[in-house]
Amino acid sequence: MVKRNDDLCIITIRELMEHKEPPKQNLGIPEYQRPYKWSPQSVLTLINDIYTAFKNNMLEYRIGTVVLHNTPTQLNIVDGQQRLTTLSILFFAISELGNNIRKLPSSLLNAKYNELSSEAIVRNLSVIRKRLFGFLRNKNWKIIVIIY
Repeated sequence: MVKRNDDLCIITIRELMEHKEPPKQNLGIPEYQRPYKWSPQSVLTLINDIYTAFKNNMLEYRIGTVVLHNTPTQLNIVDGQQRLTTLSILFFAISELGNNIRKLPSSLLNAKYNELSSEAIVRNLSVIRKRLFGFLRNKNWKIIVIIY
């Protein structure tokens, strides 16, 4: 984690997903947020951007700003829901690859979603699985480990 104050900090995705500061153990999506509806093209763009950063030996890849609102029970996502949900799907798909890969917890995949969001999650999981198998076919195991 990089320097932090009460209002602003730069952290890794792992640190965000594993948020352990009681009582805010879960990321949440407030009811006022729009449904999850990233297209397969948006998902592939994110994965390919991460892959390009890896291939160019970038030590860090920034996903952009994520805005969270503290509540007594969780951290609500104000901005960044589409990206964080997509990354949660990606981490879930990576964890399916084998028993030696530690599962990264994500409360986002346990959230209640409407039908439109649920359909997009299932569709994008399929897209991500296909892309990961493409990495495996091309012997790009390192990218999977680094993403995770």
